[in-house]
Amino acid sequence: MRFVIGHISHETNAFSPIRTDHAEFVKRGLFRGEGIAKAYCGTKTHIGGFFDVAAREGVELIPTIAAGATPAGPVAREAYDQYLQELLDGISAAGKIDGVLLALHGAMMVEGKPDGEGDILSAVRQLVGKDMPVVSTLDLHANITPKMVANADALFVYDTYPHVDTYEKGVIAAETIIRAARGGVRPVMGFRQLPMMHAVVFQYTGAIPMSTVFEYVRRLEDNEKVIDICVAAGFPWSDFDGAGYSVVVTTDGDRDLAQRLADEVGDLSWNLRRLFERRLYTPEEAVRMAAASPVGPVVMADVSDNPGAGASCDSVEVVRVMVEHGVKSAAVAVIADTKALELCAKAGVGSKVTVTIGAKTDSFHGKPLEVTGRVRLISDGVFLRKGPMSTGMVNTMGKTVVLNVDGIEILLTEQRVQPTDAEVFRSVGIEPLDKQMLLLKSCVHYRAAFEPLARGGVLEVVGPGLSHPDLNLLPFKAIRRPMYPLDEA
Repeated sequence: MRFVIGHISHETNAFSPIRTDHAEFVKRGLFRGEGIAKAYCGTKTHIGGFFDVAAREGVELIPTIAAGATPAGPVAREAYDQYLQELLDGISAAGKIDGVLLALHGAMMVEGKPDGEGDILSAVRQLVGKDMPVVSTLDLHANITPKMVANADALFVYDTYPHVDTYEKGVIAAETIIRAARGGVRPVMGFRQLPMMHAVVFQYTGAIPMSTVFEYVRRLEDNEKVIDICVAAGFPWSDFDGAGYSVVVTTDGDRDLAQRLADEVGDLSWNLRRLFERRLYTPEEAVRMAAASPVGPVVMADVSDNPGAGASCDSVEVVRVMVEHGVKSAAVAVIADTKALELCAKAGVGSKVTVTIGAKTDSFHGKPLEVTGRVRLISDGVFLRKGPMSTGMVNTMGKTVVLNVDGIEILLTEQRVQPTDAEVFRSVGIEPLDKQMLLLKSCVHYRAAFEPLARGGVLEVVGPGLSHPDLNLLPFKAIRRPMYPLDEA
């Protein structure tokens, strides 16, 4: 048996001024053909799961394209058109195949096409016909639309945030499409879309209400007819009419059961909607509390400037407070500031420099900060992931400078990087356990690698930024209304 695989992925913040063009995909990693196997085989990722199942089941995978970019503004139409055409050409050139297995995100907006994944799945379905199995994995932050459901046989959404089950979802997606092609299962879906969306910091699956929802889901999955139950909490900064929370249930041939269970999980989620919030801290509060902690490190998560949600990754408001309070033991990952790092790199390792860092991308992320420090290290920013998320993948921060500002070690990078693996620090000679404070540009993903290291606890910090949890601050134009919590319900 032969299956085509492909990956076109982006999480789009419609309010970001950063255009996601071809160069942005190249930065993150753009692979074609056998290069996909080289990049993903042996990794704990969804595509790694595809390859492992194929090897076990003795089926052939025909890789086409794997394109992913750091979350930002809408994907440039020319880049999207090129990647989609490569996927479709790969399917056509493969000859006789038994199915198409995709790794999509679910929150990609393209210039002129707000429902990117709906467009991809529709194009694939039109090419292969209604009888060929088409299956895809999706992110927990997917904005699942009727168009996506109508053009796929099954959709498998990560159950965890932080996303530590991407491999497992890749495995079940691959197993399901193989079973479907062999006639052993007939996947059908039930779908419920809810009029609510919440900032991603409140979608953490290790706490109420998401933990409550998934406990209920696990019980429902004991039904032998149920293949999978997916809860997609949505990506609220994708400003289009498909954004929001949804539920997808896949059963073996029983569409009525699938719909009934989707409605059950949807009703529970709606009833818990007011629990999607918790205490967050100002930069001043967080730094004072971290400094007073008898043990470190204290992890401070700057949830408003998360590059994994499309923010610029260059707000320095928490750093400003750290400097003002004379913090002497801290590490910051990361400040994406090419201009500042080039000035530091030009000065050279060991040099004392005065540079202005941060707030160079847009007006959402506060003001720049002038600091004086010593250049401790210059690196290519490449590291191997060793933590629970995407284990084994090679990542890069681009050119990286470690600037020591009187005990605060700041990673200045070319690329916007969400610190989801401790190797972000260790690869540049910083042991996170040696610091009193760790400032991380992340909403939730940091928890997988850093919560076990946070002997002084975790503080979620709200400063300026495009991933600010108060959605009322943004000028939504295209989402469905009413939409909780923007509209009371």
